[in-house]
Amino acid sequence: MRVYLHSRTWFIYFVMVIVILMTFWHPVVLLISLESGLVWWKILKRRLTLGHVLGATALLGFLTVINPIISANGATILFYLNGRAYTAEALVYGFLFASVMVCALLWSVILSEVMTTDRWLCVCGRRFSRTGLVLTMVFRFFPLFSKQWHKIREGQEALGGTPVGWRETFSLTKRELLCMLTWSLEHGFVTADAMLARGYGSAKRTYFNRENYGAASVLVALAVIGAFAAILTAAIGGGMESQIYPYVRIHMDGAKDILGFTAYFLLCHLPMISCKVLREERRMRS
Repeated sequence: MRVYLHSRTWFIYFVMVIVILMTFWHPVVLLISLESGLVWWKILKRRLTLGHVLGATALLGFLTVINPIISANGATILFYLNGRAYTAEALVYGFLFASVMVCALLWSVILSEVMTTDRWLCVCGRRFSRTGLVLTMVFRFFPLFSKQWHKIREGQEALGGTPVGWRETFSLTKRELLCMLTWSLEHGFVTADAMLARGYGSAKRTYFNRENYGAASVLVALAVIGAFAAILTAAIGGGMESQIYPYVRIHMDGAKDILGFTAYFLLCHLPMISCKVLREERRMRS
């Protein structure tokens, strides 16, 4: 039996997760986001390379260290740098901000993997058909751009060999960029002519959608909305709080905190709970 989640259900799920992640800067929320994101990364059969780890670590370290230099807020002064206070609270704020950035980037990659172009068209539907078309063309353009860049680079290296020194590298990159700009403009004109030849914009177009709301899609959508409502209830009641200035205070006790963290954990892992949903997702991506 196939268990297929509707595109709008996936869209609601990812919007809820990313909105909560970027709203509540709590260490528990960030840990749950990171753990569930890595699980999704494995489900989508993507490899976690050393470059990913080093890039995330470099972003964490840079933003953590640079934030106290930019902002001197906070009451706990560690030392003075050029007459400016370097505070522990600003250091913690920079670390939390960098953690949110890393988790948001991770979930954005997952969103782009799951929400394919046909799913974006389904989400936009009849009312936002032009927006859906623009989104699908933009998402399609990025892999085409990367593939064409590799072709141009291979051709330039075959003509002139591997560049030596920063001047030759800069000259090669400039030629590649000019070639890519020319290709992009030409590809845009070809696409526009093809759409015009097919009659796009001449009359009202029909809308085709092969997806139907099943029991699984409705149940998962209701569960996502219920988990989001539970998180909002916990937050309004004073749970899931984290204060950085003027002193660091992380709220981690009480029934409302437990309710909020449990609801967010279930929200992030909701599609993973059903083995049939994950099996269908793997089958579609294979």
